[in-house]
Amino acid sequence: MDLSLSRLKISTSAKIGCTVLNYEESLSQSASLLTVRLRLADKRDYGPPIEVVFDTPGSPTPAALRKFLSETLELPADGFVMAKHFPNKYEWAVIRASPPTQTTKGKKKGGQQKAINLRQKPYFLKDGDLIGIGVSGSDGTGVICI
Repeated sequence: MDLSLSRLKISTSAKIGCTVLNYEESLSQSASLLTVRLRLADKRDYGPPIEVVFDTPGSPTPAALRKFLSETLELPADGFVMAKHFPNKYEWAVIRASPPTQTTKGKKKGGQQKAINLRQKPYFLKDGDLIGIGVSGSDGTGVICI
């Protein structure tokens, strides 16, 4: 694919970083490069950033991300909490397996809830996002903090 910088709408004042790779990467369209940082509860800080490529054969769900991170970081699947950082809002959104409940007035619709797609509302997961990991019991109290 041959695209010029003007077609990609990159201005002359944009900062671009590049890295020479030892081998060619062949990533699918559904792959996302995420930066993961483990919470260091004893120092109230985060460990060094770890870049991972998250790719699922379907829509990315919280369960798929949890399984991927537990295998990649060698953590127990139920022993940590994930949160996405929103730098523009200066806040963290905890990634939960079920969607946040909203109270609605009127009729309640029956049926099964749809699975959460992390690329859609409310998380909008994309390349370069920062995912914080809080490990349970890392501060000695058993409380998970992000």
